[in-house]
Amino acid sequence: MDQNLKNYYEYLELKPDASEEDIRKAYIRLARLYHPDHNPNPSDRRMIELNHIYETLSNTIKKKEYDKRFKPESSYDFTQPNSSPPVSDNKVYPVKINRRTFRKKIEYVATIILVAVLCYLFVFLLVKIIGAFVTLPDWVHFIVPG
Repeated sequence: MDQNLKNYYEYLELKPDASEEDIRKAYIRLARLYHPDHNPNPSDRRMIELNHIYETLSNTIKKKEYDKRFKPESSYDFTQPNSSPPVSDNKVYPVKINRRTFRKKIEYVATIILVAVLCYLFVFLLVKIIGAFVTLPDWVHFIVPG
């Protein structure tokens, strides 16, 4: 993208409050001029720039980001010593998103239950094998009946 290209609206010869239809019409008008099939200069990059501009201004989210970045937010004059800036509480605070879905939580609980059952079976078999050769205390038979 050409770094000298600062104002997309000027490039499209539109005002910043242009509608989506106006942006589309300006894009089509300039695309007919700069398209490689109609433009004899093969090194001309204006069609690439035009596509980037249209992609930005036709997407409402990208357009808001572009307008926010390149248009002044308010007409507050910071050179005046006794004036106060406008108060805006329209800040966007980041939201912490819990990435662990319900399915992941279910898998986690199922894994814990499976490990507990396998541990119990291991202890059960160990007690049965050792119990065949050695007399075990009563509390062991309380944990592993049989």
